[in-house]
Amino acid sequence: MNGEEADVVRIAFEQILDAAEEPAARDVVDAAVAGGRRARRRRLALSATGTMLFVALTATAVTALPGAQPQHRPVPLSPPSVGRPSPDRAPSSASVPTPVSASPHPGGPSSGGSPGQGPRSAP
Repeated sequence: MNGEEADVVRIAFEQILDAAEEPAARDVVDAAVAGGRRARRRRLALSATGTMLFVALTATAVTALPGAQPQHRPVPLSPPSVGRPSPDRAPSSASVPTPVSASPHPGGPSSGGSPGQGPRSAP
């Protein structure tokens, strides 16, 4: 491009710029302020939504953890049978049966001794 062509192009650009109206500074500033407010509200809404989601998920996770709720054991409806200790208690001397031995007396139940000794049979 030589000097004459450059002058023609410069004059053409000046004519275009002179013909166009400049936007009012007030309109540009007002649009920027309004856009900034919208962006701030959007960020605030997303932040609040994210925080509520985090709290809800944390509460759900805490309640789902093992040991977070008290353990409920079934209550036995009848006492455990003699000789069979329950799994959650150690056997005590009261729950262990004592072996039955033969009577040391000569007139005991095995020899058919006196009527006041030993178990009675039904008539």
